[in-house]
Amino acid sequence: MRREERLPLDEPARLHPNEWSSLEVRVLDLSSNGFGAECEARVRVGSCVTLELPGIGSELAYVTWRRGDRFGAKFRQPVSIESCGWWRLWREDVV
Repeated sequence: MRREERLPLDEPARLHPNEWSSLEVRVLDLSSNGFGAECEARVRVGSCVTLELPGIGSELAYVTWRRGDRFGAKFRQPVSIESCGWWRLWREDVV
């Protein structure tokens, strides 16, 4: 059962599935421990990816699940979602 706060999103981002390429994904949710995203490319479960987070930078994550075009990944180390540019945008929309 998840206990950390999940930030609902629909934001474009760059995902690096390896050291030499990148692709655009839509990040659908973000927590300090991971994220959910959507893309047309087949991201493999168990693969290591890097997600570019505004205000934070590139973060390493491991893909834990995939269903169709959607997938979820767990960050190697927790991130501070309050430091992410998306957090500030979300807070402005909520308030």
